[in-house]
Amino acid sequence: MITYVINACFNSHAGRSDYISEVLTKENADYVGLDINDYLSLTPEQKLNANNYIGNNDRARGERSFDELAEDIHTAVKNLK
Repeated sequence: MITYVINACFNSHAGRSDYISEVLTKENADYVGLDINDYLSLTPEQKLNANNYIGNNDRARGERSFDELAEDIHTAVKNLK
C-alpha cells in the first residue's frame, strides 16, 4: 500500500512532496517491515528535499516495486549527506 500510494501520488501529479512524509511514518514502516530510521531522523526541511527525490526520479513515473521504493528512500537520504 505504501508503494502504491507514493507511486499514485506522483504518477497522477496530484500530490505534494510533503504528502510522502505523511505516508512514511514509523508506524507504517514497522507494519510492513521497512527500516527507514535514516529517513525518520531527517529534519522537516530535509524530508521535503528527500521526498522530492523519492517522488520525482525516473522510477516514480512507472510502477515502482516495494524494494525499489526502499532503495529510493535510502538513496534520497544519502544524497542529502
